[in-house]
Amino acid sequence: MAIALLAAVSTGSASAASKPAERSGPTGGPIAFEARLGVFYAGFLVYSGSLKGRIADGRYTIAYEAQTRGVLRLITAMETKNEAAGVLRDGRFRAVAYRDRILWRKKLSAVQIAFGPHGAERTTSTPPFAARNRRPIPASVSRGATDPLTTLLAGMAGAASSRPCTWKHRVYDGRRLVRLEFENLGGDRLLGDGLTMYRGPAIKCRVRLTTLADTRRKSRKRKNAKSNADRDQAVFWMARFKQPDIWLPVRARGWSEVGVVNAGLTNFKIGGIRARK
Repeated sequence: MAIALLAAVSTGSASAASKPAERSGPTGGPIAFEARLGVFYAGFLVYSGSLKGRIADGRYTIAYEAQTRGVLRLITAMETKNEAAGVLRDGRFRAVAYRDRILWRKKLSAVQIAFGPHGAERTTSTPPFAARNRRPIPASVSRGATDPLTTLLAGMAGAASSRPCTWKHRVYDGRRLVRLEFENLGGDRLLGDGLTMYRGPAIKCRVRLTTLADTRRKSRKRKNAKSNADRDQAVFWMARFKQPDIWLPVRARGWSEVGVVNAGLTNFKIGGIRARK
């Protein structure tokens, strides 16, 4: 859930290969960054994640690890690890490989995607899709989409300041292909509520998610149409940081079958130094 929120609230352009605003640090060297995210339900921390990335010598790597926390972990222990790698070509992020690993109730599920010039070319699964009564999404269907972490990176360092929250984007993680549509809800100010490190001006946005293809042969049943509509959208806040000049999702609110879920950026560092507003 957290990685879905990250991908949803961090898309910084309308294309899968996004043009970055800044590619190096003050000395022209590589960029290394790290972030921490918390997901809360009814005021309790139920999920936490860490994000680490590096951009250097025309290449990038980015990894996200998360796990359930507190009472939720006692009910359902889950750990996830997502990794992406790619190149900077013609000033754009282009994915080369993506791996998604989920350990849930001591059962491992993983997918790997190999990308080519036009998007995903090959997707493999462990266990195989057929063994889990699933069918892979054809490359012809996912053509032009990119993985969640490359999407996230493009949003952090992309040209988000020109038209914030007015984009459409296709994201593919090996299990599902979705379309994200963003709507700018105007300026806002975050005063600090214990869920995010950020206080100050922000842009409030809404993102709607539409599933275009799924490896499941049958979609999960939901209780009613209202539940379906609520779970397919989220509200989030983006803030601009000056060093380097990037936009970050600092706060998010989504809906689940059990109620409202909140997420917040609890820490963000560039080169080991806490990012400045």
